[in-house]
Amino acid sequence: ADVVVVNHHLLLADFAIKEEGFGELLPAADACIIDEAHQLPDVASQFFGVAVSTRQLRNLVRDTQAELLDNGHSEAQWRIAPDELSAAIDATTLQWARQPGRQLWPDNKAAAETISLLQQRLGELADMLAGLEGTSAGLDQCHERTRELAARLTQFDPGNEDGDAGLRWLDGYRRGFSLHLTPFDVAERLGELMSQLPATWILTSATLAVGDDFSHFIARLGITDAQCLKLDSPFNFERNSLLMLPNNMPAPNDPGYIDAVCEQALAAIELAGGGAFVLFTSHRALREAAQRFAPGGAFALDYPVLAQGSAPRAQLLEQFRNAGNAVLLGTSSFWEGVDVRGTALRLVVIDKLPFASPGDPLMQARLEAIRRAGQNPFSTYQLPQAVLTLKQGVGRLIRDRNDFGVAMLCDPRLKSKSYGRVFLSSLPPMPVTDDLDAVARFYMDAIPGQQVML
Repeated sequence: ADVVVVNHHLLLADFAIKEEGFGELLPAADACIIDEAHQLPDVASQFFGVAVSTRQLRNLVRDTQAELLDNGHSEAQWRIAPDELSAAIDATTLQWARQPGRQLWPDNKAAAETISLLQQRLGELADMLAGLEGTSAGLDQCHERTRELAARLTQFDPGNEDGDAGLRWLDGYRRGFSLHLTPFDVAERLGELMSQLPATWILTSATLAVGDDFSHFIARLGITDAQCLKLDSPFNFERNSLLMLPNNMPAPNDPGYIDAVCEQALAAIELAGGGAFVLFTSHRALREAAQRFAPGGAFALDYPVLAQGSAPRAQLLEQFRNAGNAVLLGTSSFWEGVDVRGTALRLVVIDKLPFASPGDPLMQARLEAIRRAGQNPFSTYQLPQAVLTLKQGVGRLIRDRNDFGVAMLCDPRLKSKSYGRVFLSSLPPMPVTDDLDAVARFYMDAIPGQQVML
């Protein structure tokens, strides 16, 4: 083929295989074009990380038991190792399901004993399968999987001295758990891999630069000699869009903030005649807004309300497009990768600046690692990441030359904080207003026959 199209994960898999000298998944190329390249550092962090999950362990037990039976090993002696590993998985699940959600790896005696038990049971299973080597391809594969999972678990052993390799964390849920080692920084590895592959690299996205500055993205990718080019959008934002920054908004941590957001959103939605995305930075805010916008709520809407979580994303988007006047409430999964062209979407409301939650233990650990490296976490990571995320959210509005609409950003820090200018300068050249009358006039001019009360 002259052109091969792959996703980021397959591209990284090809990187890894070539790095290890085991061959290749993808053929050599003269040029490698990566679209949505802003996602590549985070995808690489996941790909180059280590994970061990309940599902992987249980699948190993299930497959081993099935292969043993298929190969005539039904005696009790062959059930001991798989059964004891299964019991260890159950015990571990009970321990780590008590605190559901993401948390930093509990580097304590109980966690060490749990890892030791799993390693012991995997070792016993590996020894048993080693004695059956060559019996069948299926049993040999189970043996290899057992050794691989045991090797991954060593990353969570307290005796492992590779403590700066990344962030160790645990995700506990009702029926299982997953352990993760996520690299803090993939820049060096990505940079080396890209430099070793003789190709022209072209990385594109609408959200690579903070203003005109590409340094944040370049640093995360480990690129040392990039040629950067920022191209103007083909869309006429000055004519077809408006940026609304409401006045008199309370601080985002004020108890009445969500009510203020809903009040401002309601006014703009009525002027637009529906056709709105209302994007939130947390699921909690989304749930509270959904209650207020519902029939009988404090800010009940006369338009169809679609809330993330009430149906699959694709179904919600189809309903939104077909309705023409719906209001869709969403969180992170609707901030990017969503394309609604035409008049069905003519208003985007964003509740807060999308800074990552400071209470997230994973974010705390990442920021601490940046501090240890002698850098300022806010200016080098938190602010650039939030700017790029906001650009993605606002970017849902204008997807075609004929699209039009208003972006309402409710966060008062855009005006009150010095870093607000960094956000605003990174957005498309949209006329700015704080006046709802200007919003009304915009829609009257944009929508034939639209009648609004000024």
